[in-house]
Amino acid sequence: MATVYDTTLVMKSLGAAHRVWNNKGAQRVLELESLKSDQMEIFSAAAGVKSRLMYDEGDLTAGIVSCGQGIGLIHDIPTVRDLIERIMKEAEDIVQKLHNS
Repeated sequence: MATVYDTTLVMKSLGAAHRVWNNKGAQRVLELESLKSDQMEIFSAAAGVKSRLMYDEGDLTAGIVSCGQGIGLIHDIPTVRDLIERIMKEAEDIVQKLHNS
């Protein structure tokens, strides 16, 4: 499970900073940046093709995954139905509290 500290900024050296999950793919991009590698080599390491491999083959180290610190707030992956029901319940609770105030 990720925490709010499990993200990093990559591609800052190119003026195209992205916050991503701090995995092996992100560390590779950061390494290339620190070595002042050619921008095409950095772009290649961060390319969407690698992300496609991650999604298709499940290799979460192949590339970078864009995400924010909010990743640390995720505690489960509910079904869409469960998520909507949670949101509706929370909204009803808020409305009830406002009504009772």
